[in-house]
Amino acid sequence: MSWTPHIDSLCKKLNTSMFMIKQIKSLSNTKTARTAYFSFFESQLRYGLAVWSGTSATNLKRILIIQKKAVRVLADLQHMESCRDAFINLKIMTVVSLYILEVVLHVDGEYLPRNRDIHSHNTRNGALYNLPAHHMKLFESKPSYIGRKFFNRLPQELQHKRSSLLKAALKKWLLDRPFYSLEEFLQGTFQN
Repeated sequence: MSWTPHIDSLCKKLNTSMFMIKQIKSLSNTKTARTAYFSFFESQLRYGLAVWSGTSATNLKRILIIQKKAVRVLADLQHMESCRDAFINLKIMTVVSLYILEVVLHVDGEYLPRNRDIHSHNTRNGALYNLPAHHMKLFESKPSYIGRKFFNRLPQELQHKRSSLLKAALKKWLLDRPFYSLEEFLQGTFQN
């Protein structure tokens, strides 16, 4: 099963949304254009994100390129200017950060077994999710698996948040870190 046809269709919709944002930005201000971004662009982007984002780094990169163009429009940046700071200033999450948020919240709501549930020892890694053994690479793209893996990479202060507080804290944390790839997140060392 390939998600490429879905991504092709999504890219067309996002490009149309970006055109609308560009038109709105030329007629009004950044605040109004940002609202249009969330209404037209991000709403399309988030549909089924937890399922299709784990399929291919190439598909995720295609979406990120279009998203960066939209953010450049909002921030009045030139074609080749970096937009990492613009993501932070506009309080917009990258598609990678949105994917991390979606799958981490998915596993948090599933009440999957954590290390503290497997044995009675009180260890420092008790809050981490137990990653099930598997034989197929496809298994790693399941939201229930990759969400556990992402959760285990979060800073400890987020891992120990109650479920009711995790969403807001994780969203705030991700807004300050515009990840451009999953590898960047998985290999990162997080200070604050």
